[in-house]
Amino acid sequence: MRLNGLNIIFASVVMISCSSEEGQIEAPSTIEASEDTLVNVTAEEKPKFSAQGILKDPNLEEFEFKGSVESSYSWQDENGQNILINSIARTEVDGLPAANLYSYHYIKNGAGEVELLRLVQDYEDVCDFDITMEFLGEPSITDLNNDNYAEVAIAYRKMCRSDVSECEMKVIMHDQKDKFGLRGFQYIVFPDAEVETDYEYDLSKVNSSDDTPEWLDFRGRYKNAADFTSADPSYLETADSIWRANVFERFD
Repeated sequence: MRLNGLNIIFASVVMISCSSEEGQIEAPSTIEASEDTLVNVTAEEKPKFSAQGILKDPNLEEFEFKGSVESSYSWQDENGQNILINSIARTEVDGLPAANLYSYHYIKNGAGEVELLRLVQDYEDVCDFDITMEFLGEPSITDLNNDNYAEVAIAYRKMCRSDVSECEMKVIMHDQKDKFGLRGFQYIVFPDAEVETDYEYDLSKVNSSDDTPEWLDFRGRYKNAADFTSADPSYLETADSIWRANVFERFD
């Protein structure tokens, strides 16, 4: 299925990790250049990243993706034109729901050559109950280390649930070939309930008690920030702020 325009950064290699958000990936077979009108960029003249240059809903006709588009963006940086496509495919197997989430980052250079820089994908298998699968908020597109290559971060949640249970939540960031992630669970807040002002969101920093149920330990927390150990400190600061902005599921 194809839709209209976007922007973001993708290189010639599709990175695959052993986590579910990047499982088996089939790169699109044939990718043609987009017909978006852009200024041709020579090897000597690279476009500069600008937050003000991020555009929503670009033309996506020439970019391959699965599912229905939830959001799409385009921008320019050292890679040339970037296209980000966030989509979700919802299906049924024997009458039971299933869902797959995708985040494609394409790049197109000055010669019009298109490559898939990164594909993040996740899924929720066939579920006997209700499936929650959705992106949270807008993606973060930044150049925190000022190298003229934008970093992209997405947040999403997923769960097969039949009751009021916390969803699994992830914040996935990539910078060129490098990927970083925070992975844990949301925090359900009921009417009139309050959250501690000094709540610790990093589970690895929590002093757990044997008397505390495990689900309470995980509530609203990511497992650790180990992926960011060797990254620019601003990457974790950004990912953590995205986590805090989306971690609460409130019931009125």
